[in-house]
Amino acid sequence: MRLTDVLPALGTHTPMTPEQITEMYAGVPPELFRVHNWRTGVATVGEVPADFVRQATDGAVDFPWQAQLASLIWTGRHDLILSVGQVVPHEVVGMAGYNKNIFVGTGGTESINKSHFVGAAYGMERMMGRADTPVRRILNYATGHFTKHLPIVYVHTVVGNDAKGRLCVRGLS
Repeated sequence: MRLTDVLPALGTHTPMTPEQITEMYAGVPPELFRVHNWRTGVATVGEVPADFVRQATDGAVDFPWQAQLASLIWTGRHDLILSVGQVVPHEVVGMAGYNKNIFVGTGGTESINKSHFVGAAYGMERMMGRADTPVRRILNYATGHFTKHLPIVYVHTVVGNDAKGRLCVRGLS
């Protein structure tokens, strides 16, 4: 399998609708939300070396990984960056959440596509539901080398339905 074989299928994320934002973040003023443009609104903040990627994937892939995130995060000079997400099984990184939200959730074409390729080449069945995976190791490398100075706080939620079937937060950590 070559990376170019899967590129057209990856990176097709669409933003939440205003209705979805209102349901998920009731009471938060809409003007506080920014839509991330994963094609143009991206900063490449470093590169995970090919040697590290090869070692992390037991030789399944041999290329460097571009650490990318939203330019707004990188250049925003924020006092605090809240990354809100759920920790759930994920076929590419093992468990969603944490630094996946930053490098893939706000990343660009390179970081999104190559992280998904790493997962596919290593074997998604070997990744799903696991905390220690090649993609997580790559993301952890990027965090430790390129973004540890950013004031990121990770917030993890548990979401469910209330008695009337409405979405509500059941847990927050």
